[in-house]
Amino acid sequence: FGYSDTKRVPARYLYNKKEYLRAFLDSYMLGDGDDRNVITTKSKYMADDLQIIALQLGMTASINQKENGLYRVGIIKRPERSI
Repeated sequence: FGYSDTKRVPARYLYNKKEYLRAFLDSYMLGDGDDRNVITTKSKYMADDLQIIALQLGMTASINQKENGLYRVGIIKRPERSI
């Protein structure tokens, strides 16, 4: 949290139980995401933190910086696999 260009996920939340990380990511997606699972943020720190959370949840996440300085985090939710 913080100013829009320095916003980030506090470390105590960044490395937490998967159920909490999933709830955080889903909630964040509802606020700043779109229907294609892309989150837009002004903060490089937040983009990096969202990518870390997605990776911890077994998802793929890519970060692209647009010409206007905004970062777009694309998240691909992989299907659950069972053995």
